[in-house]
Amino acid sequence: MSLLAVALLTGSSWTLGTLALSCMPAPELRTYERVALQLTAGLGLSALVLSLAALTAGSPMHAAILVATLVLILKGGRLGRRTRSHSE
Repeated sequence: MSLLAVALLTGSSWTLGTLALSCMPAPELRTYERVALQLTAGLGLSALVLSLAALTAGSPMHAAILVATLVLILKGGRLGRRTRSHSE
């Protein structure tokens, strides 16, 4: 059971880190450095999401607001990247 939990945490951390760092190009990084940076950023974001989820555990309305905010933040980062690339 703990191996499954570690695999889920690693997968979600990698996904969150990849999304968070997608607007920050760094071609000078080696592959293992990029993966380490993505996992570290993702672990921080996962910890933030889990702590906010623990705070909103009593109220479904707060949980819905948390999810909506995270979606807007992630979409905002991708939209900002798209706008910069078109203006260059």
